[in-house]
Amino acid sequence: YIEAIVTCEASGMEVVVIDSLSHEWEGEGGILDIHGSMAGNSFSNWAKITPRHNALVQKILHSGAHVIATVRSKQDYVITEKN
Repeated sequence: YIEAIVTCEASGMEVVVIDSLSHEWEGEGGILDIHGSMAGNSFSNWAKITPRHNALVQKILHSGAHVIATVRSKQDYVITEKN
């Protein structure tokens, strides 16, 4: 994603649309996928991959172009029966 934003900026694009940013987090090769495949302590592994996500957020925030990103929401419903 960062490389794509840099390419767009270098091409003089004023607006970058990312559809969908959800894949950076949940998709194949995304943060959750990488975290799930890491050996060792699950909690301390977050410190190893969080900088990757933070770098993307910072790139979006500091881009010279307007960045529009879509994300998918995940909603779980639980149906309970009351007597």
